[in-house]
Amino acid sequence: MSAPRGAAPSSRRALLKLAAAALSGGAATGLAGCGNQRRARRARYHASPEELRVLNRLLAVELEAIQAYEAGIPLLQPHFAATARQFLQAEILHAGELQQLIKRGGGRPTTRAARSYRRPPGSREAALELLRSLERLQVDGYLHAIPTISRDRTRAVLGAILGSDAQHLALLRAQLGEPALAGAFVGGST
Repeated sequence: MSAPRGAAPSSRRALLKLAAAALSGGAATGLAGCGNQRRARRARYHASPEELRVLNRLLAVELEAIQAYEAGIPLLQPHFAATARQFLQAEILHAGELQQLIKRGGGRPTTRAARSYRRPPGSREAALELLRSLERLQVDGYLHAIPTISRDRTRAVLGAILGSDAQHLALLRAQLGEPALAGAFVGGST
């Protein structure tokens, strides 16, 4: 049973039947082809060697931050440790996004952190200081990296990560009893 030509389907079931009928023919092949074309376009993107170096440097600092959060979270007060775990999850996502950008750009993502944190920092204060310094380093890195990247889509991803890390930095500064922002503009080296 189908709706008359030009009439809207009268139920969800009728709509689903029409969609299934449309996909059973050539429409499914056409839709499948769209995804392949999109993948082919992504595969054709090649970043310059300098852009790949920049992205890998950012990734190395993200990997360093992941290790630092893992080492430092046990030292934090419970109410802020929950927030820091969310920051850790964000850093893991950022690292994954950078790895994908590097792969799509024709490069090989680094697997090494800029520095390693096998032992936890000595105290809660030391853990917060370490996390703050790494977030500051990340913000500074993204601020300097974005103008060097030629592809709009890549710059957009880096800008989103920059915004996230700037939020982390503001909350870590507040946790240390400092003003959330050092000034009117976000800058990693302030």
